[in-house]
Order: sequence, then C-alpha cells, then structure tokens
Amino acid sequence: MSELAIYKRSFTEVFIQVKMATLRQVRRVQPVFCYFRWIFALCCLIVVQCRSQDYCKDDFARCICTQDEVVCRNETRLIVDLVALYPKIKDHVKSIIVTGSTFRELHVNFFGSCNSASDLVLNELKYVDLSNNKIERVHGKTLHCMPNTETLIMRDNQWAIDRKDQQLGYFTSLGKLKVLDLTNTFEDVTDGTIHFYKLARIFNETDMKQLEELSLAQNEFIVLSKTAANSLCQLTNLKSLNLSHNYFMEPSMPDDPNCFTHLETLDLSSNHIDYLSEEFTTEMDDVYNKYNTLASVRLQDNPFNCDCGLLHTWNWLNSTKVPVDKTELRCANGYHSSYIGRRLLDLSPADLLCDQSALPATHSAATTVILMLIFVIIVVTVVGFIIMNRTKLRYCLTNWKKKMPKVQFNSKQGYSSVQEVATI
Repeated sequence: MSELAIYKRSFTEVFIQVKMATLRQVRRVQPVFCYFRWIFALCCLIVVQCRSQDYCKDDFARCICTQDEVVCRNETRLIVDLVALYPKIKDHVKSIIVTGSTFRELHVNFFGSCNSASDLVLNELKYVDLSNNKIERVHGKTLHCMPNTETLIMRDNQWAIDRKDQQLGYFTSLGKLKVLDLTNTFEDVTDGTIHFYKLARIFNETDMKQLEELSLAQNEFIVLSKTAANSLCQLTNLKSLNLSHNYFMEPSMPDDPNCFTHLETLDLSSNHIDYLSEEFTTEMDDVYNKYNTLASVRLQDNPFNCDCGLLHTWNWLNSTKVPVDKTELRCANGYHSSYIGRRLLDLSPADLLCDQSALPATHSAATTVILMLIFVIIVVTVVGFIIMNRTKLRYCLTNWKKKMPKVQFNSKQGYSSVQEVATI
C-alpha cells in the first residue's frame, strides 16, 4: 500500500470518529434546545394573544381595543362623552380612531394625565382620528399628553372656537405632529372668518414646527387677511396647505420673507376668486423663485370674471413659471355670455372688455351719492353752527324784535260794516 493511500485511510478514520462524537454531543444537547424552542413559541403566543385581546368586546359592541389600537366607529354608547373609554386605552397604544359618535366635548387631558403622572403619557401614540363626532368644545389641555403623535384628524365636527375664547394652547405639546386635518371642523356660521381669526392667534403660539400638511378646507372662511396669512409662517416646515372650498374672494399671501420655505402644494380651488390681485401674484412668484419648492398651485373651480378686470390675471398666467393649473381655469361670467365655460387661456386681451353702456349709470349713481353726502355735510354744519352760537343768535333775535314797527288796528266809521283796518 502506498504512503498516499495510508494517509487517505487515516484521514477518513479520523473524520468518521469526529463525526460520531459530534452526533453523540448533539443528541445530548437536543432536548435542551427543544425545551427553549417551546418556551420561545409560548412567549410569542402570549404576546400575540395580549396584543389581539379585545378589551372593549364586553362594553362596546362597535369598538375594538387592543394593546396597539383603539377603533370605535358609530358606537352608540359614546353619545355623551368618552370617559367610559378611558380604561380601554392602554399605555402602549399607537392608534386611536373614534368616529361617528356624538360626544360633543373633549375633556381636559383625555389622552392621559401627564400633568399629574408622567407614566400616563401616551408616548407611543402616533395616529388620532376624531372625525365626524359633532365635537363642539375642545379644552386647551385635551391634547397635551401625546407628544409623539404625527397625525391628528378632526374633520367634520362643530367646534365652536371664537375670538372670545381665551384658550390658545390647543396644539401645543405636539412638536412632532406632521399632519393636521381641520376640514369642516368648525361650527357652521355665515362667516367663518371669526374662526380663522382665532386660529391665527393659536398658530402664533404653537410649537408644531414639524407640521407638513395642514387642511383648512370647507370652513366658510371669507377673508384671508395679511395677519392671518402671516400666522401660518410659524409652521416652518409646512409643505401642503389646503384652503379649498371656502369663500375667499381675494386671498392674501404672507409678506414675511422667510415664510413658506418648504411649501410644495397650495390649494385654493373652489373658492369665490374672480380676479387675482397684483399683490397675490407677486408674492406667489417670490415664493417660487426664492425657494424653488412649489410644485402645485390649484385655482380651478373659481368663478373668474372674464372682462377688463381680468387683464392682469391673464397676463400673469401667460408669463409666470409658478406651476398653476392654468388649463383648468374657466370663465364663470364675463363681457360676453359666450365666454361662460371657456378656458381663460383661450381668450385674448382683446376679448377682455367691459360693458361701456353700464358706465353712465354707474357715474350717475356715484354722482347721486356724492351730492347726498354734500347735502348731509351742509345740514350737519348748519345745525352745529346754530348749537354752538345759540346765545348770540338769541340776543340778535331779541334786538331785531325790538326794532320792528308796531301794528295797530282801529275801527273806522262810515262803512256799512265794521272792518279792521291796519294802520302803522
């Protein structure tokens, strides 16, 4: 037998011996591994069972409450308030959805009691949806115990927020909030501008520096003043602003040079805009040229008036680089009835005229108003002069009476009847 064959045989025998020894060791250790495997599987089963356990099934038929989430849709037992739901919200909840109820009021520290016990802060709560609940009142400290929440939806409620309410801290302690949906959130009124006035004060006090999406659609806002627009500058990371389906006729843009530095989408569709002011278009150009983030400006479904007043708007649409939905803008009325429904860009400056026949009537009405104002001023001046100089006027009148000749009446004879004849 060769030396090489001897080496191969020796190596094979050694390998077989090592393999047999390894198998004997594995057989000894295998029961231990099986034991730990069963323990691990049992632990996983317990965790899954705990997380899937429904804590609400005995009390709320239309709620599902687990360790991770609370979901209640159209729950009839939440008509008055949410207090009964408190014990069902666990410390590690990540999502709370309560919609279709009528509890009307959000109590102080509903999402925990962070002011009195820091261990009750819902640090893992990321998503809150309280839409369509007829909420009328929100306390200033309702939302204070959810510092890591990223999405808050309060649309379709009746929040009676107004300027008389001195509370401002509704959206403080929400430093990580990224999405705030206030669509149709406020009380139905003729002019929702009173709500925007209060919101402007709230935004000036907020710490929502990470907010990226804000929706204020369908709230009957009529006036978007310069002050209200500037309050949005406190939302320094804002990327999407939805102001659609309101009643804005001439919206203002912030004049703060450091505002809207991250703005990507501005939605002003379905308002009452008939012309775009020169101030608005200039500020839109500034935002686009300065920060180069603006990707969409929506103005469709506004009642543009296609007459001579639209010339500036038409010129801007044909020259600006701002990404406006130009092809969607149409005439609601104009110089000629045939313009109704036509695209603004299909018209020419020669088409944008005003009805000259209406000017004389307009001038006549203006003249009448001016004459009436002059008459009122004269009357007020005369009355004021008389009142201020009533003593002198009384003295002059008395002297004038003394100098007047006296009139005497004598009876003359020789007439067939007695006649009173005046003699001086």
